Amino acid sequence: MTAHFLHLASPGRDGAAAVIAGDYDALLRLRTAIDTALISGAGAAQFYSSDGESYGIVLVREQDMGSACTAYRNEAEPQRSLRENRRLDQLEQFTPAARMLLSLGP
Repeated sequence: MTAHFLHLASPGRDGAAAVIAGDYDALLRLRTAIDTALISGAGAAQFYSSDGESYGIVLVREQDMGSACTAYRNEAEPQRSLRENRRLDQLEQFTPAARMLLSLGP
């Protein structure tokens, strides 16, 4: 079965590891999307979690990530440095990547 199962887990604390785990076909699909983003600046791919729910990933190549805001779960009052002044959806290639994802369908 080619399900494109891919799981992403961000680190739960400072110093912990993030995890990307997927079946062979999902990892190939992710690699293709990454290669596309490296070449053109934007990439996208559609995946499934093992419970069958689909989700998309947009990939954005940005020259300088220093101004991008980091996000923390349940952060009530974000504390940002003055340099973190752009949300990820404000990065230059985000809109093209989002359009690519929409074109892929569910």
